[in-house]
Amino acid sequence: MSATAQIVEIISDVHDELKELGLTLDAIHIAIQKGYVLRSLCTENSPKTSKGTDSWRGTIEGLRDQVIKNKGEWRRANIENLPLVINDKRKVAIGVKTGCQYTGQQNKTPKTKNRSEAILRLAVIENGGTDDLFGYIPEKQTINDLCGYEFWLLLIHTTQTAIYAELSQPSFFSNSSERVNGWSRRIILPPFPLEETEEVTPEEVGDDFDFELTKKSV
Repeated sequence: MSATAQIVEIISDVHDELKELGLTLDAIHIAIQKGYVLRSLCTENSPKTSKGTDSWRGTIEGLRDQVIKNKGEWRRANIENLPLVINDKRKVAIGVKTGCQYTGQQNKTPKTKNRSEAILRLAVIENGGTDDLFGYIPEKQTINDLCGYEFWLLLIHTTQTAIYAELSQPSFFSNSSERVNGWSRRIILPPFPLEETEEVTPEEVGDDFDFELTKKSV
């Protein structure tokens, strides 16, 4: 397991850290809000995983809306089925994942809620972390966008009263669980409060739209 993560949670330090990455707290909160709006449009007739999937999708779209500007530093990318925003000037790549109930909690170690793509294994290694087994690693020429870049994940977790989030660098990938469960640096973001009257349930399994199709034998 990786060493204890460096944690940034004092609000002034959070702003400074995000600025170094070319981000603002407002931009991230707006992205999170868009995810929540899409989530809130789900009804009892929606598929079981819709709330989580729509929250994840909306957050990605919202983040891209906020940071990708004409002739700006950021661009969108989709690598190994993982949607990213990439800053070539600062050598930074950011993805979005749903985190477990420990997301945004200083004294707890979160992990990605669902199975993570093979690209995350390589991202962990690029960040100087480790892989617990000799699992599949994509050939680097297929993911040149990440080679030499810092890789971060925006983790989000929704409760009945708030959306908890952090921007963190993965440092350990467990092949047995196929989840990131170690971090070298965590920027703990202030929770995004929800109206107490809203009916919100925790994300369902599969909320990152992560599934496999298996052909049925005849």
